[in-house]
Amino acid sequence: MFCFKYFYNLYLYLIAGLASTALMTSCGKQSTSTAQVDDITINAPIAYSNGWAGNTVTIQISSEVIAENQEHPSYAAIVPQLQYAIDTWNTAIGKIVLVLNTNSYSYLSATGNTLAGCNGISNKLFYTLCDPLKGIFYDRVSSVDVGKDPSQWTSGWAYNTGKSSSILAITVWNGNGGTLTEADIRFNRDSYIFGDATSDGNLYEDESEKTIVDMRSVLLHELGHVLGLGHTPEEEDSIMYPNMNIGPDSSNPSYQSGVTTIKRTLSTCDINRVQHVYSGVTLTTACNVPG
Repeated sequence: MFCFKYFYNLYLYLIAGLASTALMTSCGKQSTSTAQVDDITINAPIAYSNGWAGNTVTIQISSEVIAENQEHPSYAAIVPQLQYAIDTWNTAIGKIVLVLNTNSYSYLSATGNTLAGCNGISNKLFYTLCDPLKGIFYDRVSSVDVGKDPSQWTSGWAYNTGKSSSILAITVWNGNGGTLTEADIRFNRDSYIFGDATSDGNLYEDESEKTIVDMRSVLLHELGHVLGLGHTPEEEDSIMYPNMNIGPDSSNPSYQSGVTTIKRTLSTCDINRVQHVYSGVTLTTACNVPG
């Protein structure tokens, strides 16, 4: 973790045995066995070679995400942030694969706190996979747990996912061979706020300062996983690179951070790989990294 007030190092990969000094985003696969495990191979930039097998994927929004509009108007532009990330990937692919459902009557009523398990899924982390919808969720401690010792919580990020409070977000999915069949994104709303790092700042909330995270940047990374891409630890220009900065961006007029905390563009290899999965484009030599 960097010492600069509004600048933090975010390590975007959870791996067993890693020192816990960095902030992390994790990605997890629902195992086909009785155990559920995190399962992205760090050197596999294409994790699911068939993607969604020619199907379009409609992304739903949890009602708790939409509730940000009422709670924090300055962080309210959730739908435009989501649409930007989706449009960026669709443009790269050259056709519509991701679709955002913006019908206010169709928002997911479930939140991270109200999800339940189902046959074969007993780990709360993967409860979002119990229905066929592809959703974006916030996990946050409910009012009944606010003020209690964390060990007594029955809601919120740590309770719902079993992940450290330092982890930013997680994408969970099911797959069959090289084909994706289900995926959801969960955000750690207990520890962070998600908005526009070029205009928003950190927020003192729930008795602690929460760091602003650029929603567009994180969504581009997580939607890359939803599309079947893995991490690219050797490519700093890739949106799938497992490190990024969080906090107000250097372009933010209200803060003199001097640090770039937005990453809103895809690299040449990001585009080549996603086109390979969804449009049959040949992988270039530079982008054909062995798994």
